[in-house]
Amino acid sequence: MLSTLNKVTDKINQVCKVLVTTFIIVLIVSMTVQVILRYVFDFALSWADGLARYMLVWTSFLGAAVAVKSRSHIALTFVRDRFPARTKNIFILLSRLCFMTLIIVVFVSGIKTVKLVIPQISSAIPMSMAWFYAAVPVSALVIFLNLINDIAYIIKEIISKNNNLEGN
Repeated sequence: MLSTLNKVTDKINQVCKVLVTTFIIVLIVSMTVQVILRYVFDFALSWADGLARYMLVWTSFLGAAVAVKSRSHIALTFVRDRFPARTKNIFILLSRLCFMTLIIVVFVSGIKTVKLVIPQISSAIPMSMAWFYAAVPVSALVIFLNLINDIAYIIKEIISKNNNLEGN
């Protein structure tokens, strides 16, 4: 079961990485075109700034989700590292559970916000604002799945008493 969960989260994170890369490329291209048009041709695209803003939001949130999978977020480990391996794993487990609680709140709040903004149309791009606010619950869901995967492996590590867990 753990290997299946890990494969599923790996696939989801691969999709997120492709999306993040695509969004960054779109952001760079749209801003480059906007700068060239504005300063060379004295013409501005009305939608380019909005598109870049939305690409940055999606990139940030999906990037954060991918970072959870790879344990790439910044962490203060000076206290945790003083404990023996088993205690360190329990400390990591508790921190992941706290993080999971926060992500549940973010997910629920994100869904409420998306529902609230469905009728609103973006002034920059003629689309519902829900598409842009959806970055929050979508990323929270990916983070939640990554945390479940991570917590399962931490519990397995604690139970097996093989305390060679690396990272945060």
